Amino acid sequence: MKVSKGYVLPMLLIIALGAIGFGYAWWTEQLVINPGTVNTGDLNVKIVATGTQWGGPGMPLWQPLYFHIKASNVTASWDLSKEIYNPPCPPGAWAGNTLTITIGNLYPHGYTQVGISFPVINIGTIPAKLESVVLTVTSGSELVPYLKYYFGVKHYSARNATGHRTLLWSYFTGGESVPFKDFDELDDELYSALSGRVLMPDEVFSFDGEEGEEGSIGFRLIGTTPNEFEGKSITFTLTFNFKQWNA
Repeated sequence: MKVSKGYVLPMLLIIALGAIGFGYAWWTEQLVINPGTVNTGDLNVKIVATGTQWGGPGMPLWQPLYFHIKASNVTASWDLSKEIYNPPCPPGAWAGNTLTITIGNLYPHGYTQVGISFPVINIGTIPAKLESVVLTVTSGSELVPYLKYYFGVKHYSARNATGHRTLLWSYFTGGESVPFKDFDELDDELYSALSGRVLMPDEVFSFDGEEGEEGSIGFRLIGTTPNEFEGKSITFTLTFNFKQWNA
């Protein structure tokens, strides 16, 4: 049978559209009926607190969440939003996004009075980037104009076949010989330092150091703090929010 050329293109177009519609319907059905066929991964980056050193068999690269107390009279404590309990964290660990820190009995001083160390670990299955850091003072806000900080952070690789990690990058704001920075800028600098880094699964941002040295977050009251604030306490929270790396 002869088919007029005028009908060939419309017929081909109808066939093509029908194939597209069938393909879309099949894909949609697969997506809805069998959601397991679409793997979006697990976005999960947490501050992790452990009861022991953790970092690889025979080679721990950081301590559990802990304080360096450099002034004998200063007190410090922490609490962590326990959103996940192991696994996949190490035995005896818990993890969350929000860390609450209380520093007590502060007094004016020219040096570090207390430092805190902890790891932030990608315990999910997809790469992540920092979306925001939120600093909230819940009590003792009168100390904020006189409280200073510095911090150091290290980016470690995922564990290799022997359980060891490699240092990929580090950042340090200063230290004992470098002027500390205003406390209310801490969240902004944490974001500025870390937001450009992609944290792959099992990689770590480690705030860890010895005696308040590079790799922890250190605090002090400046020497010109009015006497009425001596011995006071401050409580604040740090929340780390992460997003998918390519979002």
